Amino acid sequence: YRDGKPMCPAVAAAFDQMDAEANRDGVDLVVTSGFRSDAEQAILFARHPDPRWVARAGESRHRDATELDISMGGGPAWSWLAANAGRFGFLQRYQWEPWHFGYLPGCGGERVTMTVADHGGTVPEWVPSNYRLVVLRAAAAGGVPAALLSGLLQAESGFDPLAVSLVGAQGIAQFMPETARAVGLSDPFDPTLAIPAAARHLGALLREFGRADLALAAYNAGSGAVRRYRGVPPFSETRAYVARILALAGGAGLSPGPFDVSLLPLSGQV
Repeated sequence: YRDGKPMCPAVAAAFDQMDAEANRDGVDLVVTSGFRSDAEQAILFARHPDPRWVARAGESRHRDATELDISMGGGPAWSWLAANAGRFGFLQRYQWEPWHFGYLPGCGGERVTMTVADHGGTVPEWVPSNYRLVVLRAAAAGGVPAALLSGLLQAESGFDPLAVSLVGAQGIAQFMPETARAVGLSDPFDPTLAIPAAARHLGALLREFGRADLALAAYNAGSGAVRRYRGVPPFSETRAYVARILALAGGAGLSPGPFDVSLLPLSGQV
């Protein structure tokens, strides 16, 4: 739930990232409608029987738990969402409804039925074709931008499922054995398992730290290092890693400044 409105967890995670970015720009996003059942939709349509404004029961996308009606608290221009929502995986569904945005990657798990042809824009062109749908589904389930997950995989291994680093990191997402066990990954060399595990891990770090640059730094150097330095650690490898992925993601990382080291409290949750 966000602002009292129900939605898919992956959608909520993506909305949190978008809302945080909007807040930094002085914009308050408020969810006025999320999931609606067919029964609820039928009641709404009976009150407003105009299919241009209210879809009929069984036709509304709101039943997929991927749709949000968003108002702008305080009355700023709708242009912020129009200019920025796409970086978070949201699309303005209808030209005549500037408040209605759908989450393109879907809800995750068995409910994801999109195709690469439908949603190829959410994955960079350089992602190998045999991994595009895996990345889309993993990103949706993990609640992370698909472009950000793509950048991570490119930086980690260049999409090589058999990669092994000098320090023992394994597979396409370069999991250390202890980290793989912690996230429930049985075979780091199986990309169909490792990519979803990377999305889950990155999603958890995004929710922990609230910013993509800090989550990426934690993926590379560990959460303890990010907390110890109260930001991206001053390690040349980690800083180059974060900068490269944010560049690869083309803004999907959604961080105003990747190397601010004075943002985190010394202890406690962010």
